[in-house]
Amino acid sequence: MKLVFLGFGTVGQGLAELLVAKRDELKKRYGFDWMVTGIADTIKGTAYDPAGIDLAKALALAAKGESLVALDRGGKGWDALAMARQAEADVLLEATYTDIKTGEPAMGSTAYIGFAVLMAIMLWEVRPRYVESMRRTMEETAQML
Repeated sequence: MKLVFLGFGTVGQGLAELLVAKRDELKKRYGFDWMVTGIADTIKGTAYDPAGIDLAKALALAAKGESLVALDRGGKGWDALAMARQAEADVLLEATYTDIKTGEPAMGSTAYIGFAVLMAIMLWEVRPRYVESMRRTMEETAQML
């Protein structure tokens, strides 16, 4: 299964650590094998590689405070939205920053972007139609806010 991370802070890295540590067990027990094709983070940078990103290397770079851009093999500086729209992935793991005092950006119109992108990518087979439908819904809702 191809995975993309949007957000690679505490939550994203925590999930990444679990995936790396439990890889063999997940495959043996559940038949779940994975490959990360993209990571997009506002602070740590963006990396995309359709052949797969070494998640342990991404974690090491993040731990040292270094940019993930060194792992990029095809994203050409994509931001999170471009990553969600263009990356080869089966599942998008959204763990972007949320301000605990205001709930933003999750409480504002960007929540609709995240929801739309997540639903569109999870419904991979009909992705283009759902991306367009969700984009329109998100834009209409944002205009009402």
